[in-house]
Amino acid sequence: MKKQLLLTELLERFSENEIESFAHFLSCSHFNTDEHLSKLLDILKRKVLWRKSIDNEKQLIICWQAIVALPLKDPTLNKQQIALLRVKMSALTRLAEQFLTIEALQNDEACKNELLHRKLLEKKQFRLLDRRMNKFQKAPDEQIKDIPHYHYQYKTETSILNYLYHSGQWIKADNLPELNQNLDVYYLLNKLKLHITALSFMEASAQKKYDFSDVEALQHLLKLVKHANVPLLQAYRAVIDLMNDKTPHTYKKLLFLLEEYEGDISMNDLNDFYVVATNFCVHQIKSGKSEYHARLFDLYQTMDAKNLLLEGNLIPIGKLKNIVSVSCRAGKFEWATQMINKYRPFLRKENREHVHSFNLGAIAFYQKDYQTAIDYLHRIGNINLIYDISRRVMVVKSHYEIETHYKETTAQVFRSMEKYIKRNKSLPPKDKTAYRNFIRILINLYRIRHGLTKMSLERIKYKLEHQALNSDKQWLLNKIQVLEK
Repeated sequence: MKKQLLLTELLERFSENEIESFAHFLSCSHFNTDEHLSKLLDILKRKVLWRKSIDNEKQLIICWQAIVALPLKDPTLNKQQIALLRVKMSALTRLAEQFLTIEALQNDEACKNELLHRKLLEKKQFRLLDRRMNKFQKAPDEQIKDIPHYHYQYKTETSILNYLYHSGQWIKADNLPELNQNLDVYYLLNKLKLHITALSFMEASAQKKYDFSDVEALQHLLKLVKHANVPLLQAYRAVIDLMNDKTPHTYKKLLFLLEEYEGDISMNDLNDFYVVATNFCVHQIKSGKSEYHARLFDLYQTMDAKNLLLEGNLIPIGKLKNIVSVSCRAGKFEWATQMINKYRPFLRKENREHVHSFNLGAIAFYQKDYQTAIDYLHRIGNINLIYDISRRVMVVKSHYEIETHYKETTAQVFRSMEKYIKRNKSLPPKDKTAYRNFIRILINLYRIRHGLTKMSLERIKYKLEHQALNSDKQWLLNKIQVLEK
């Protein structure tokens, strides 16, 4: 059995509190009548979970003790024993799923009310329903109106309509206008959100193509006054306009709406919208518009001030890397250091020290303290592909900058990166070509600089200028200009 057992894979994602709560859940005879399952959970908790060295066969043998307390005469389980144990483990898995469902239900008012109201209607408990409906209608209007809000409103208005119909009150009054409004907005928001996802997929992969005729058909509905004034719908439409047009006008329009409706948009939605704005700035920078470095820096400052950089209780390592890079390019080294220290506790523990050292090395590199950069970057373990390539690029650039005489060890560092790029199967073909062209030009410049090749600088410059793909053409052109002088 190569794959981890489904039960242990699931339970290892439980927190300690969830494991304890699940144990209490199993002790309730309404949900569980098999005493072996509580014993099975207990032995999993004490001897199996979070112990990677225990293979599946060993796990089964340990779990068998929850069914039969006596030690095994044979060190392996026979087919009948394995079959019985799998039945018990499957039953525990189903109860774990039921436990998670009940836990999720506690935090989903729309779903919880829908199920409760349905049951109350079945039992014709109109007085209790009437009290609940009045309470809902008198509740103060929420400030943040996100998709879950409209889902809750739609489900509750549906329950009200069912109540009015079954209690015979629909003849005097109904709530169809409110129900339709919440249904429309809920539907439109979900359609626009899916449309944004599709546009994101298309940007990430040229192979992705979608039929957007359904979204085009929604335009008349979106322009209705009752929908045009919904802040979140306006924000979604502005995001789509920016992703489609990528113009300064649509960029400014989105930022204006985010500022105007900040109090009406949830933190999660605000974070997503600002990410789209940062992606636009990155696109402009790649197109050669260097003034967007400053705008991207301003965006990150805004996101930090609004507490939008965290996702859950963590900061994505790619986002922190971009923040440091943009800050350094804007010459804001002190702020970059503040961000590294501020968000260090919000990095995953397994990567925290490596990511911290990488970003300190990046700051040293941009400050042209190349030896310090090398010292930081050499102590880093594997983080991910993007970090690894960025680290290698900064290391080879740093070596090139500080060397005044030819060193074979430095040449070996360059060749090592060239081999790494050549053998790396995870890099997309265009990226691989761009990095291979970069390191090959760098190697040639290093040899020309120290008089170890007959190749002329003019030939290298011509070759570089005519390369369609190069990971950092401008940096190499700057080094050529230095050699020309």
